[in-house]
Amino acid sequence: MAAHWMLASPPSVHSLSPLDASKIVTSYVRGIACTDIGFRHKALRLAHGKACAVSDPNSEVHARRATRLEDSHANESVTNGASNAQEGHCLSRRHLVIGASGTLITAGAAATPQPAQAIRDVQLPDGSMEEAYELDIPLQVVSLRGTIPADASQDFRKALSRHARVKLSQRGQLKDIYNELSNVRKKDSAAHADAVTMGDAWLAPAIQAGLVQPIPDAQHSAWWGRLPPRWKSLVTRDSSGAPSKQGQVWACPYRWGSTLIAYRRDALLRRGGHALEDWGDLLQPKLEGRVAWTNSPREFVGAALQTLGMHFNSTAADLEAAGISETDLAAAVAALRRQVRVFSSREHTRALSANDVWAVVGWSGDIIPLAERINDVVLVAPASGTALWADMWTVPSQACNGSQMRGPSPLLPAWLDFWLQPSRAAWNRGLKSGASPLLLPSQGSTLSQETATEESRHPGIVESFGDMLPAERILQKSQFLEPLREDTKQLYNRVLHG
Repeated sequence: MAAHWMLASPPSVHSLSPLDASKIVTSYVRGIACTDIGFRHKALRLAHGKACAVSDPNSEVHARRATRLEDSHANESVTNGASNAQEGHCLSRRHLVIGASGTLITAGAAATPQPAQAIRDVQLPDGSMEEAYELDIPLQVVSLRGTIPADASQDFRKALSRHARVKLSQRGQLKDIYNELSNVRKKDSAAHADAVTMGDAWLAPAIQAGLVQPIPDAQHSAWWGRLPPRWKSLVTRDSSGAPSKQGQVWACPYRWGSTLIAYRRDALLRRGGHALEDWGDLLQPKLEGRVAWTNSPREFVGAALQTLGMHFNSTAADLEAAGISETDLAAAVAALRRQVRVFSSREHTRALSANDVWAVVGWSGDIIPLAERINDVVLVAPASGTALWADMWTVPSQACNGSQMRGPSPLLPAWLDFWLQPSRAAWNRGLKSGASPLLLPSQGSTLSQETATEESRHPGIVESFGDMLPAERILQKSQFLEPLREDTKQLYNRVLHG
């Protein structure tokens, strides 16, 4: 079996200086997924990534180069080992691992509490011999419960050697993770993790509060090169948390969804109403007091803006330029409010299930199960565009698994890269569990991934491989909610509470 070896630190890892530790490198293995389901039970030939330490006569650190060797040919050249290691990587869809090139990561081996263990003598390409040591590399991740498929975390572990210690813990709500980031005294706090889930709406306040740090060397990472421009704009922020082309990279997205409308079509049509296709259709008289809405004032005002021909991120200046007064916006908000019977992020779907309302507005993860469970419920992706949301990986400012127990783990780039592999998008195809970021087209572009050619019975929604996505023409007009300037925030508050 092929083995990946890496020249790293001398046996006494705790004696490393920060400069020495920064020279240590390790690699993670990448595999290629076989799309044929018949390969599910075939043997997996996987090279194991290991961090090794090298001692020389002067007892100095020599992190000179990555060396890939076959177990049975430990003295062969790096070139031969590299070519042999790429043969026979055949994985099932359930056992996808990360890609097919050997990525180098700066490794902070000084963070590991275990001493390095001597493994073998390794011959370098120049013919010299070095004694290799292996040592553990930790990675601690805190995710939002339900956002990480069990097979995905298993696949990542399989892509690494047994000497990569991955600890994954979960929290029930995004606010739980956010609140923990300020609790640095708690031993198992998310504040000490290498990567934590952060909703896009939470990113700006987290940056402002100093709870997260920019992702180290993000713009030179492989995953950054795969990220569409629309995502790059979302995660590149200045120190105030506002989007900025000159800012730093603060997050790496791993799934996204949208706001949808679900309604009982037959019930509405029988009572003289008309089918829903866009936000303005919620204003029809037959739906007065018959709509439930998730508890999101920002999205509620955004929907009112959509009925006026504006968009979710319209500012006070945008409205003034379009000739829309504060009175006009207040009237649109009031008209929409008359239609709503329930404002709740928990009871809105129950109200539709109980037939207390005929339409509900909510996030895709909550709304799609309704259509799957109730035959006459139809989903709608509003034709003029909708609000998008994203879950992203961020790095806590107190991350401490790196060199000399400072900064994030050296395995962080591998973790981020794993979630943006094109092969993962092959089955993260839709909104049921959150779609791959690679499946969201940039505005003015087209999807690089093949989805589906026909729309389903749900207006504005395309079904593909048992999952769903808003049609591309709608995604082009949809937006992530950006941080509001103070004058726009005050305007929104006035029309909501006036």
